Amino acid sequence: MFIFSCLYWCIISCPVKTILFFSYLLILLVSITIGIIKPALAYFRLSKTISLEESHLGNHLRPVRDKLLNTLQLKALQIYP
Repeated sequence: MFIFSCLYWCIISCPVKTILFFSYLLILLVSITIGIIKPALAYFRLSKTISLEESHLGNHLRPVRDKLLNTLQLKALQIYP
């Protein structure tokens, strides 16, 4: 609001005011997308997700590759938590 009141009282040409206004709208839209829409999609699991087998640390830690994958698979098959 402060920026718009300064633009109102300062003598700036119309194209400059137009560019500032639309850049403000673009920044606002990007902020809403990053701050609200993207986390909401992740919360409701509507965005791309990977399985436990794809994300296991065995890909990065070679000594525990098979053990960790087996543990994750057994955990998925477990009936009681």
